[in-house]
Amino acid sequence: MSKKRLVGALGAILLLTLAGQSGPAQADKPEVQIDKGLEGKAVPGQYIVTLTDGVPIDTVLDDANVKKVLHRYTNAINGFAAQLSAGQLKKLQQDERVEMIDEDVIGTKSAIQENPQSTSRAITTSSPISSAA
Repeated sequence: MSKKRLVGALGAILLLTLAGQSGPAQADKPEVQIDKGLEGKAVPGQYIVTLTDGVPIDTVLDDANVKKVLHRYTNAINGFAAQLSAGQLKKLQQDERVEMIDEDVIGTKSAIQENPQSTSRAITTSSPISSAA
């Protein structure tokens, strides 16, 4: 095969490969499901929205017309907590920049700390720690 034909064939393969790798269209992306919080503990109309890394929070808030922002998350995740109407929630569920939506829940703490089952196995009679005592 001549050099010219080889370059042409490789170019055609490259074009066909790139044509098949177009980015995901908005219509192809499934609607983001809402992760339900603990039974009876959810704060009505309040959600935590996780965005794709690098997506500006303000842009998503403006596009969904969200006004009641409770908190912005910029360290561990990229996202926000907000009070959302049904329309705002639906718009965010269909936004390709949104990765996850969780119901905001009221957290409680227990006065009794439960130890994990593996704690009892941490120190045994064959452990170097127990023989040093």
